[in-house]
Amino acid sequence: MLSPHLRAHGREALSYATIQDGMEYFIDEELGYVAFTTVTHPVFARRPKRIVLSDPVCSRENLPALLERFLRDHPSTAFVVISEHCAEVLRALGYKVNCIGPEPELPIQTYNTNGNWKELDMIKRARNEAKREGLVIREEKLEEIDPQDVSGLRRMTQRFVAEPAPAEACRAFVAEFTWENVARQLVDVYRRIYPDLDVAG
Repeated sequence: MLSPHLRAHGREALSYATIQDGMEYFIDEELGYVAFTTVTHPVFARRPKRIVLSDPVCSRENLPALLERFLRDHPSTAFVVISEHCAEVLRALGYKVNCIGPEPELPIQTYNTNGNWKELDMIKRARNEAKREGLVIREEKLEEIDPQDVSGLRRMTQRFVAEPAPAEACRAFVAEFTWENVARQLVDVYRRIYPDLDVAG
């Protein structure tokens, strides 16, 4: 029920996170869905409060209508990690909006890696190192990957994934290289991109 909307309109960084275990849903089969969790707190939320994760998953044109329908049923709601467009719609509906920080977006299909070296330093270094090592990353359909390679992929991701996401929500990216070298390269790339985070695998 959620997958068609997610495939068609899951454009935000956390869109796939909206299908994680423990989420509740407001679903309008025509428009899309809103993923949220309900919280209570003895001081700050004595009555149940809904917290929406990311933008509702729907077309941009349907966002105002879906939000109005959702808020009719759940008026005591907070929205977190939403786009500027969603914030503008909520502001028009009378909600107060605070920007806590930016979310960078890279238009992958048109991103220019030939620009200013200082601006692109980490990305260019990671790309060049992967190129030197002969690492090629491509998207594949999981059912078309050799079963032995799939078992290698699963072993590599065990530390990251407690339970696999529904198959219709997964996208598989395969690196042409030995799996041990792929893991080493990816960890090194992530350490360069996110130097303050502990990269575990």
